[in-house]
Amino acid sequence: MQRDRSFALAWFCLALLSASPAAAMFENGQFLYDRCQEESGSLSDGVCSGFITGVFDANRDAYCAGSEVTADRLKEVAVSYMREHAQVLTQPAGSIVHDALSEAFPCSGR
Repeated sequence: MQRDRSFALAWFCLALLSASPAAAMFENGQFLYDRCQEESGSLSDGVCSGFITGVFDANRDAYCAGSEVTADRLKEVAVSYMREHAQVLTQPAGSIVHDALSEAFPCSGR
């Protein structure tokens, strides 16, 4: 399973690097949500987890999640947020994931 996720993340990164600037957005929230609904361990599931983890890693200082947070927990938070806020699924996926993680792991006093 770890190998599948690594492969999916590598595939996703390659796709982003080869995309034109206008196409660099990961579609929208609906596209990501659909990938996240696939069978655990599938390529689509790996793309989902890799994207969400990438948003978390790129903005790590924006969240107070603690060192014990897992990729599965990040996915759970993002998917739950998308399910509960279906009206935002037309927005860029990265923005939606950032909002979900900010709400779940707020940093008070910043």
